[in-house]
Amino acid sequence: MILVCAPNPAIDKTLLLAGWAPGGVWRATQVLLQAGGKGYNFARALGVLGQPALVVGPLGGRDGHRLCGLAAAHGIAHAPYWVAGETRTCTIIVDTAAGTDTVLNEPGAAQQPGEWERLLAALQQQLPHARFLAVCGSCRPADPVDGLMQVVQLAQRHNVPVLLDTHGAQLAAAVAAGPALLKINQNEAAALLGRALRGIED
Repeated sequence: MILVCAPNPAIDKTLLLAGWAPGGVWRATQVLLQAGGKGYNFARALGVLGQPALVVGPLGGRDGHRLCGLAAAHGIAHAPYWVAGETRTCTIIVDTAAGTDTVLNEPGAAQQPGEWERLLAALQQQLPHARFLAVCGSCRPADPVDGLMQVVQLAQRHNVPVLLDTHGAQLAAAVAAGPALLKINQNEAAALLGRALRGIED
């Protein structure tokens, strides 16, 4: 089983429009909802490939329960723990005429005291059954800067290789712990190194 750490899950709401531009009033031709954030999206992809996965992360409020239903509808196994704040929604605007998309990500509710420790405890419970741990996506506001480093180190104590896909200050701290695999884009790599990257040679 591949264990997936999703520190900041979301409902992904996709609006399909033709010829969209900022400003004015627009009416979507179609609305799609799915359990989202990088962790749930990664687990969905693993399911398509026939690989069993289990997502662990915080859910809260009405939208947290809604995400549970969406995950079940797509066959995504998860073991959420419940927190005080509402689960966020991320909106994706797809212009079907231009073939472009615009992504609007909410930050998520700030974590409350003790909630990060609950994430570590939930992962601790599942790590003995995991072949890999994938740490996917952003953290919530007020999550500790070294939080994902703690997650990597926890997995290492169980001899579970870590696949890391995040950004920002949490990325820099977690990289120092030595994950087995790092998945970041050019902008994230440039921010991590503190210099511009123009191409592969850099």
